Parts: sequence; structure tokens; C-alpha cells
Amino acid sequence: MLDQAASRLAQEPERAAKILGAGAHSVMTVPLRARETTLGLAHFYRWQLPQPFEPDDLALVRDLVARAAVCIDNARRYTREHHAALTLQHSLLLRDAVPSRCSLETAHRYLPACTHAGVGGDWFDILQLSGARVGVIVGDMTGRGM
Repeated sequence: MLDQAASRLAQEPERAAKILGAGAHSVMTVPLRARETTLGLAHFYRWQLPQPFEPDDLALVRDLVARAAVCIDNARRYTREHHAALTLQHSLLLRDAVPSRCSLETAHRYLPACTHAGVGGDWFDILQLSGARVGVIVGDMTGRGM
């Protein structure tokens, strides 16, 4: 991975010139890894202080990058799960409130309490029963997550 970063920098002479032109004399490249997946690379350059990076610098950067990688991975996971929850909920919500053969006319609107998330645990359904009867079911899921 680090060899790839050096190779890529060598293939981008303009970028390398900018880095050297800024006075950078030392670089640390650390992989952003979370849950055994490489998310990218973090590059740290030193240009103002004359001494190169030390082992303590590398330890600090590794810790910082590991924490950042977990945060990035958590944000990605949350986004995927939130999208899946919205898709599932929208697929379960009523399209036509009452079956077309029913003599009852209804209207409905779903507004989750947590508007920024756009998803909630409440649900409802309307069922046509025998004769002219209709069943209305309202429920609430407790807990969090899918």
C-alpha cells in the first residue's frame, strides 16, 4: 500500500513539485483501515521543523488515523443502514389505504416523530374483512436498529 502511494506520487510530478515547493522534507503515509478494510491513505508532511518525523510521531498518527477510519466507517455504515430502513419502511407503508372493493373512504399520512431521520417504528394497515367490515391495525416497534 505504501509502495503504491510512493509510486502514485512519482507518477504525479506536478503534485510532487507542489509538496517539495512548500518545503516538505518528511512524509508519513498511514493507511486508513477499519474492520479489516482499507478506506484510503492519510499523508502527513513536515516542512517547518528541520528534524524528520520520529517514532512517537508515527505512533500518534497511527492512533489518530485509526480513530478517524472508524468514524468514517461508522458514518458509511449508518448511511447504508438508514437507506435500507427507509426503503423497507416505504415498501411496507400503504399505497392505497383501503382495498378498492371496500365502501369505506380513508386518508392517511405517515409523519415519524424523528423528522431528521425520516424513519420511525410506527406502522398501520387497513384490512378488508367479510361483509362491509374493515380492520384497522396500528402498532409501534420498540428498540433501535433493524
